[in-house]
Amino acid sequence: RANWSYGSAAGNIRNRAMAEQATQQGRRPAALLAIWDGKINNSGTLNMVDVAIEFGMEYFIKKYTVREGKRGYFAINT
Repeated sequence: RANWSYGSAAGNIRNRAMAEQATQQGRRPAALLAIWDGKINNSGTLNMVDVAIEFGMEYFIKKYTVREGKRGYFAINT
């Protein structure tokens, strides 16, 4: 979880900590599966992808679209 006492940088700090932990020596090669809504303003997801690249992690991006249906919201793979 992000420590929001750091303000708007909290998510980016958390993302870096996750990448550091995932790539520690002795661990299997790390990979990121980013599930993204395709919106450029979703800076948390994009920051995590940037951090994964910086740490040499493999990454995969799965895009989805959110739709409103009769029973509420649901995601559709795109």
